[in-house]
Amino acid sequence: MPTTGTAAPIARPVRWPVATADYLRKPIDPPRLIARVLDRHAIARLHTFGGPPLVARMAALFAESGAGRIRAAADAASRGDCPAVGDALHSLKSSAAQLGATALALTCQEGETRARAHDAASLEALVADAAAQFAAAVRDLEYVVGSTE
Repeated sequence: MPTTGTAAPIARPVRWPVATADYLRKPIDPPRLIARVLDRHAIARLHTFGGPPLVARMAALFAESGAGRIRAAADAASRGDCPAVGDALHSLKSSAAQLGATALALTCQEGETRARAHDAASLEALVADAAAQFAAAVRDLEYVVGSTE
């Protein structure tokens, strides 16, 4: 993500390069940065296979199915159902990685590990983090799709 010493509106270009949808003020907070950046190589790979239509279709499917997986994980975490949390996060992890939402994929991987260890106490907070990362990934993917149409 491009950074600038000033975040004044005049300093921000109208469009950032592909796979960014926002700016961060300095000092940069690494967790916020990770949550806002999609892996450009993943997006480029999808463009190579099917161009903008493929990226748009995959982003739409991710947004739709991922929302259901987040809801399922949150519901299961609230019940202490570790296997169901693990299953929901496993499905989300794969699609997030495919679209370059690396931070989300890593959070889902950690959730799977905790679910296998029956660490129910920590799963609700982790699923809340995953939900926030999912929302950021969807927002960034919408920007990428909009910038290539």
